[in-house]
This record gives sequence, structure tokens and C-alpha cells, in this order.
Amino acid sequence: MLFGEQALLEFLRAYEKEPPLLFSTTLPYREGRLFLPKPQLSYGDYEPDCVEEYKKFKRIKKMGYVSEEVFKEVLEGRLKTYKDLLEKKAESVKPYEEFLMPHASINRITSTTEGGEFFTERVYTLSSFACLVKVKDSFRQMAKGWGVEDMGLFIQRAFELVGLGGNRSCGMGWSKVKVEEEKGWIKDYMEKGGSKFITLSETFYDRAFILEKSLYDLEVLKPAVEMSYMDYLPVVWKRKLLMLKAGSVLRVEEGKLYGSLKKVVEYESLRIYHYGLAFPVYMEEGS
Repeated sequence: MLFGEQALLEFLRAYEKEPPLLFSTTLPYREGRLFLPKPQLSYGDYEPDCVEEYKKFKRIKKMGYVSEEVFKEVLEGRLKTYKDLLEKKAESVKPYEEFLMPHASINRITSTTEGGEFFTERVYTLSSFACLVKVKDSFRQMAKGWGVEDMGLFIQRAFELVGLGGNRSCGMGWSKVKVEEEKGWIKDYMEKGGSKFITLSETFYDRAFILEKSLYDLEVLKPAVEMSYMDYLPVVWKRKLLMLKAGSVLRVEEGKLYGSLKKVVEYESLRIYHYGLAFPVYMEEGS
């Protein structure tokens, strides 16, 4: 890509041993405020005692994101249950906008819309968001060998070149990127280590997860294969994937890396992997 095929192969092969970069999921950014995946919490002994209380509890349970302030209180152990979150009157944010995009079916033989049907596709867009990137020392050394002097500028150019999201081959998924070094409290909790963390990315199961002492939610995905950098591939879909959602609270055995990359497509000499490494933000002991 930016430094040629050999540099790209070196980068990809590094994931077989020690992943050089870790990525969070996309995080909504509204009016200068960052929102993070809502942590999975305990129900405790809370039971709504009326319909209105139940509706409030249901809204809290369905929240996708919480403010930085609320997320930090969960890490510190000051918010432990959904009742705590309800009493906190935590605010959330809708992470995306959605609209219907009109399409006309194309006759692939005549390359016209004659005989085709009009249909709509639901499209989801993010106006502004953040993505946290954890840069390992091994990658700094690797990039230095390529002649990289400004790591921030390098990551910015890489994101602008690759794009984010699906359907990039037809003009979607492109973003204006601004890179800033994280100097706030999140960085401290990323680096502190420990045996319990909240993941800011979807992750595959890892043997180090102690599930009976964790709080997590699962999702089943069947993502499309991105064709932006391939002329033709007869495989349209990746195989089904079972992942732990971002916001899962995971108790772990000691380790440095959690989750994995899974091979989801193999066609002739081509292999496609799906990213599923955890992005840990560690909790205070006893929380």
C-alpha cells in the first residue's frame, strides 16, 4: 500500500505472532463528546415494581453507548448494576443515521435497467466517530524500517487510503481522518493491566476468558466480503461468526493478548481473515 507489497506482507504476517496494532470498534463522537459501548452489568436484585419502572429499565438495557463519565465510573467500580445505571440517569446516543437509498436492478447482459425492478436499500451512516488504535512497540520498529518518521501521519494516511465500512468499491466508506494522541484517562486504563477488563471491540472467544465470572453478550455475524482490492472473487459472504460484543466485561487469566483472527475465506491462493482481537480497558481490582 503506502510502502509497497513487501511492507504490507510483513505487516500482515506479524499478526500470526504478535499483532502490531489493536483497533477499537467505531465510537460515536457528538459535539466534542465521546461515547463508549455500554458495559454489560449485573442485574443484582433489582425488580421493577411498576410498568413505568419497567419501561425505564428496558430503555437502559437497550442502550448501545454511554458517556465517558459513566464508562469511567463502571471501571472504577462505582456503577455495578443496571439499577445503578438507572439511578445515574445515564444518557445515550444513537450511533448512526439511517435512510433508504433507491436502486434500479441492472440487466447484466444488456447493461441497462430494462426489465429491472426498482427497490430500496437501508443505509447506515456515521457523521463523526472515533476509533482507538493501540500501537505496539514491535510496530514502531517495523515502521521505522520502512522510513516512517511521523506515526500519526502514517496512520492517518493509511485510514484515508483503505476507507472504513462496506461498499467501498462503489464510493462508500470514505472518511476524512484526523489523528490525535490519546492523553486522557482512557490511555491510563488501557495500559494498567489486570485480570478484568471491558473490551472496546468485538472479539472472538479466547481460552483465557473465565466466562462464568464474566458478563457478556453474543452476536452472530455473516459479513460480506469486501471487493475493493480484488477484480473478481466468486465468494460473496464470509462464513458465520460468533463473537462477544463490545462492552463485554471479561474476567481473564493473565495474558497480554486476547481474541484472535479467524480465516473466513480460502479461495485458490487467497486467504481472508476476520479481525476479532479484544481491545482491553482494564477495571479497578475489586470492581
